[in-house]
Amino acid sequence: MTSAVKGDGSYGFVLAGPSGDGTGLDLRETARPPVLELTAADPVAPAPAPEPQPDTTPPSVSISSPAAGTSYTSAQTVPITAQASDDTGVQRVEYYDQGVYKATEETTPYSYSWPITSADNGTHRWTAKACDAAGNSSSSAPVDVTVDIGSSVVDASLTTSHYLVNCAFEELVAAT
Repeated sequence: MTSAVKGDGSYGFVLAGPSGDGTGLDLRETARPPVLELTAADPVAPAPAPEPQPDTTPPSVSISSPAAGTSYTSAQTVPITAQASDDTGVQRVEYYDQGVYKATEETTPYSYSWPITSADNGTHRWTAKACDAAGNSSSSAPVDVTVDIGSSVVDASLTTSHYLVNCAFEELVAAT
């Protein structure tokens, strides 16, 4: 194909045949002026960002303190401490004693202060449950601890003796 600009500013095109002998179509010789339509290709759009995958990975959690098998023999406050992690972040850690909810901690270090007295005597099975923002959760292995706080034993003979002495003293005072 060859092209030339005419004196009037228009373009003319000659389409030559395969042999180059001029047997092609000469658009300048048609009764109508040729129309050349150019269509710009659509710009290449960037590939769409992949859809984010839903978070299906639960957090991991373990109780780091107290150690399993620990026994408490005096009234005190025992810290129940958990370690938790998640690929998108831990939202909260919940603490359970014998499956009964006790507390929630939302910031590290994840710890619950458990006040114990002789009323808590017995075995306690603690678990921690970690939760992430997507609603995934997992529970720790249980940690069993024992509370065995002795109760005050009152010697009955001392109480009786004290009473008898007190009564005798009151009788003595009343008689004077």
